[in-house]
Amino acid sequence: MIIVKPLDDELAEGHRQRHMHIFGFTSDEQQREYLRAYYGQKKKRSERMPDAFLLAISAGMTPDEYVRRHTMLPPTRVAAWSSLKSVLPDTAWNIAAIKFGFAIPTSAGRLCLDCINEDRQQQRTSGFRRIHHLPGIDYCPIHRNALYAVSNEHPFKRMPITWVDKGDLRPIAPIEDTVPDRDWVERYRAICLATLYEPAPFLAKALNYELMRMMNGAGYTTDARHPLTNLSDVLLTKIGPQWAAKFLPKIAEKPINRYYTSVDGVGQAHWSVRPTLLYCAMWACLDRDPWTSPRLRQQVLEYSSDGKDRRCREAKALRTVEGRALAYGGGQVRLGSMENGQAY
Repeated sequence: MIIVKPLDDELAEGHRQRHMHIFGFTSDEQQREYLRAYYGQKKKRSERMPDAFLLAISAGMTPDEYVRRHTMLPPTRVAAWSSLKSVLPDTAWNIAAIKFGFAIPTSAGRLCLDCINEDRQQQRTSGFRRIHHLPGIDYCPIHRNALYAVSNEHPFKRMPITWVDKGDLRPIAPIEDTVPDRDWVERYRAICLATLYEPAPFLAKALNYELMRMMNGAGYTTDARHPLTNLSDVLLTKIGPQWAAKFLPKIAEKPINRYYTSVDGVGQAHWSVRPTLLYCAMWACLDRDPWTSPRLRQQVLEYSSDGKDRRCREAKALRTVEGRALAYGGGQVRLGSMENGQAY
């Protein structure tokens, strides 16, 4: 069998389409049935096996490695209700792994012309990269060039090189250019890129408490009864109305000096998982990210203590709930929360 390996940082959807093209499949289902039959999966189990897992096996990779390196699940699942050792949900054998593994929080396939030229020189082919599909970032993080979007309604049906040669591209007007605070843009970009390489989501309770501690230290209010500066007001000032209207519309509609619970009350609903994009925007406002905090790492270990305390038992009890939420495309993980805070 021909082994079609994914390229570095290639999106799973792009890898799947390359695999289909090489083997001559005409539909996702035809490809799926072939992979199931080839690897001799038992019928009951293979019917539930996500596409990402099948492609991982076909490429000689573990499902966890494939999902971490080639899907948008890591940056869309920064926090979870329960402590996990992997980016994959505990209830991995469900439609959620397919949906979350291949969903892309942008409206079209995006690419950088300089990246394509480098790919031509190094490996004579190219792939759609994850770093070009992070919401709120319309410049290539490597070359700092504005990205292009494929004009065709099925961008992943062909390699990026094909669209470049055909000229079937349209320039993207970078949303970052509308942001008043350029330092915030740089911090936000760096934090979003870091989310791509996290091996597992953080426990929401630990992450929210660390954010609350950082906010208190910076002089922001975390309680509606205390008349301090609201981080939500500062965030809106830094990102500007256009960026806010596109990615955080509820904050854009918020009156100035109005307490906004999702941001200003981050420590109150401590088990609540905020949208990934909102987490990144808040961290960029605070001039640092919680991942470098020894306190957060200590809390993560504490909450993952193999059932030795009540908190771990609570986390275990929530896993079934989390699985149901994942399976129906909503709940606390909120994949679509990378854009507009909505699950899809």
